[in-house]
Amino acid sequence: MRIGETIRYPAKIVKDSHVDGLRNWYSLTAAPDATNWKVIKLDSGINTSAVSGISRIPFLALSSSPHRFGSSETPWEDVHRPDQGYSRYFGDAKPGLKSATEYLGNQRMLQAFIQQGGDKGARVDAPPILIFEAVEAAGRIKGQRLFHGVGVITNAELVVQREDRAQRRTFPNYVFEIAILDLSNENETLDWEWINARRDGNKSAEDALKLAPVSWQRWVDRGSIGSLRRNVITRGVVSEVMQRPSKGSDEEKILREIYSFYEFKRHKFEALADFVVQTIFESQGIEYRPGWITQGSGDGGFDFVASIDIDSEGALRSSRQVLLGQAKCEKLDKPTNGLHIARLAARLRRGWIGAYVTTSWFSLPVQREILVDRYPVVLVDGLRLAQVVRRHVNDNGITVKALLEQLDDSYEERIKYGDPENALA
Repeated sequence: MRIGETIRYPAKIVKDSHVDGLRNWYSLTAAPDATNWKVIKLDSGINTSAVSGISRIPFLALSSSPHRFGSSETPWEDVHRPDQGYSRYFGDAKPGLKSATEYLGNQRMLQAFIQQGGDKGARVDAPPILIFEAVEAAGRIKGQRLFHGVGVITNAELVVQREDRAQRRTFPNYVFEIAILDLSNENETLDWEWINARRDGNKSAEDALKLAPVSWQRWVDRGSIGSLRRNVITRGVVSEVMQRPSKGSDEEKILREIYSFYEFKRHKFEALADFVVQTIFESQGIEYRPGWITQGSGDGGFDFVASIDIDSEGALRSSRQVLLGQAKCEKLDKPTNGLHIARLAARLRRGWIGAYVTTSWFSLPVQREILVDRYPVVLVDGLRLAQVVRRHVNDNGITVKALLEQLDDSYEERIKYGDPENALA
């Protein structure tokens, strides 16, 4: 089964490969021929299917039901973010007289957590956590499961939950954090033969491990998640080396000259940042209209205001949007502060665009946060800044110093305070 695949989970056990146009759960998870193993079901929140003759738990399959969230049966909400390799799953405790550890599902999850946190021998035997979520399809609320991936429990915490939104009665339960592993080596697909091998009493855990995904095998060997966590967002980020000029290059010399010029008057770097953003947009055929530079104190989280028009030839003016810019003349050997980017993003209204220009670079966590939260912010690192300046001075036959002095001379007259919406006037 493939991550992101919706699988049909029919009420009756059938052997057909497809049901209602979706692949059939019972066919995908079928036991090998000549075995009398029971079929695997996902009727509970925490599921498994033990086989006589083996002591190990072959797997734990979690099944969330978001359509029940807020009800007396499921007053809590599980969180699944497979693209970021993360799940947060609440255990199977219910309001009543029993403690959270007396519920079978919680017991099994806690046992798995201990095994997965043990030595290599314990990890070999530990059950993989398979994560599913009930979803609608073709008007059916029930009868489908979305596969999110396979993971490892990284944390187990005893919490107190409220029975439902309308009740005040509370009860203890466990919440489990799970790292979803990268299956890129398997084309994002889980081979059920691995699970069947773990169910087979004639095969050792070591034998079954040979059929496991590469990331699971590496985790068993290393004992740490590290880069094994699934992260689709990683494909949209760039490394530090791609954001900084190489040593001895023209861009490095230009960037150092820029930093030296503004080192003791960093607020004036805003004029260059505005100019660079304008150059970037106009080079892509997007109309950019400079607005003003904000006052140094009380800038409200942005340093300059402008507007862009992605359809300048259109008769209607709906294509114009406000742009808020942030400028940071920072040391060249340290990444920029993500808090400044978050502060800029918080100032953006619907449809507005942000631009963040720095002499340094953006760390991977900062880039991932922007991508995950879908901040509409254009990021300009030190290398790109230097490249834009280099092209401009070469095309116009001037020096970097001449450009910076020209922008410096007009800085004071561009300072203004006003509602950013005025940039559209």
